[in-house]
Amino acid sequence: MGAAASYDVPLDATSPRRLLVQRKVSKLLSDPAALEALCGSLFERCGGGVSREQLRQLTREVVSSAAMEDEKALSELLEMLEPAPNNFQDGQALSWDAFLCYARCVLRLLHAALQAMAIDLMSTTFMMVCMALVQLMTPGLAFFYAGLVKDTSVLSMMMKSFVSMGVAGMIWFFFGFSLCFGDSLTVIGNPGTFAGLRNLNMHEALPGQTIPGLLFAGFQGMYAVVTPALMTGAFADRFHFKPYLIFIALWLVVVYAPCCHWVWGGGWLAQWGVWDFAGGIVVQITAGFSALASLIVVGKRQIAEDDKDGNKPHKVPFLPLGTALLWLAWFGFTAGSALAGAAGGAGGAAVAAVNTEIAAAVALFLWLIVDWVHHGRPGLGLCIGSIAGLAAVTPCAGFIQPWGAFVLGVAALICYACCELKKKFGFDNALDVWAALGMGGFIGSVLLGVLADPEECGDAPSAPSSCVNPGTVTASWEQLGKQLAAALLCATYSFLTTLLLLKALNLVMFLTPDHDNLDVEEHGETAYDTPAKQHIQSHSSDHMKV
Repeated sequence: MGAAASYDVPLDATSPRRLLVQRKVSKLLSDPAALEALCGSLFERCGGGVSREQLRQLTREVVSSAAMEDEKALSELLEMLEPAPNNFQDGQALSWDAFLCYARCVLRLLHAALQAMAIDLMSTTFMMVCMALVQLMTPGLAFFYAGLVKDTSVLSMMMKSFVSMGVAGMIWFFFGFSLCFGDSLTVIGNPGTFAGLRNLNMHEALPGQTIPGLLFAGFQGMYAVVTPALMTGAFADRFHFKPYLIFIALWLVVVYAPCCHWVWGGGWLAQWGVWDFAGGIVVQITAGFSALASLIVVGKRQIAEDDKDGNKPHKVPFLPLGTALLWLAWFGFTAGSALAGAAGGAGGAAVAAVNTEIAAAVALFLWLIVDWVHHGRPGLGLCIGSIAGLAAVTPCAGFIQPWGAFVLGVAALICYACCELKKKFGFDNALDVWAALGMGGFIGSVLLGVLADPEECGDAPSAPSSCVNPGTVTASWEQLGKQLAAALLCATYSFLTTLLLLKALNLVMFLTPDHDNLDVEEHGETAYDTPAKQHIQSHSSDHMKV
């Protein structure tokens, strides 16, 4: 009895005594005499015999307490490890030898689970770099968008991107992470699960991961920061700053958080079998289709009818600068997802990074060619092409072969068609947020059901070595249908919810200004001492005319 009592320590994933438990388990496995002494005490408590089903239940309880709740993984481990003798029927009492054998099996499972909970230094370092890269997307967006607007809206455009760091960051700390990844309340996560980032141990990994739980929350927080900033390009020159702050705060709660919980937080779409590697649905679709909805409320820019030159890019060099920053940051966006829940580990991160480069490069080049043929000269519209390629590969990056990334780069040309389509319908979607990001994410999310590994890669232990990410998503008509349904659902939900939210806000405060000099009227500052219109070149691509 005394021996048994000495092992009565917490085994939950957040226990600071995990290492103590792991050391004791390791000692038991390496010392047969100690194991027999412990098992003898337990055997006596069971009355000299215990049924096989009781032991199986015990195994599940022990392993679950060590955060290995996946039934499939548990079954695989039971098969791999030393099984109990099969010379008895279910319900019969086990012999001493069988009991000892099964106890050893349970301890080996527990030992493996505890090791899986350990933090890996290299993974943690890598994820901190990826977190910094994703943060870089926000200033990248600021330059990308600021270069495309008038010289009287530069500061306003940049402020709307940068302020997202503060608003989204605070919401994420207080309850945003809980809404996305807390205990499921069906539609959304429980806001109290991780309120104030509590219950996230800094010294232990989350189940199935090798990075601290707090780092995972920080990395996901960067997604919450950049997503509302992506929308700002749609309503350039047309949104007051004060209502914008209220809008993005509410939008994060009623649009981003539910979609994130459904797909990444263990919600009903995830349980149904929908996959999203790095944010095609959660980030690109929600931001892109919300941006489209905003156009219905804010309308066209007033200046679009009287000053055609006023809507040209004021400083074109900002565009490639912003593109370069976004492209660089996107590697953290996709590669980091391999170690932050999307599966794949180091190999998955490498695949995701390479696929990100391929899709963006192909989309950039083909966009250049099509734009050249269409308008008779090459232009910097290729920058938008690269963003479309990055958006398209985001939901697939770690799940597809490099040839699949090439296909997505080609498919990103659909975004070019959408850019032309919005002109015909008269949408003043200033910086092609819906066409490049929304439709790019939509295309990639759907095509994942076609471009993922074949079905034989679904069974991780027996998967061929050629598989990209065994045991995850595989290509099939069923998967294609699920991906399409999820993309349509989140696009529709984001569009309608944003439309209702903006209309409601517009009832209590004016969203659109009655002047076209936002920098001076809203912020009391100007970006330049003199107008910068001399930077506009007559040969700018039509896609740069915002």
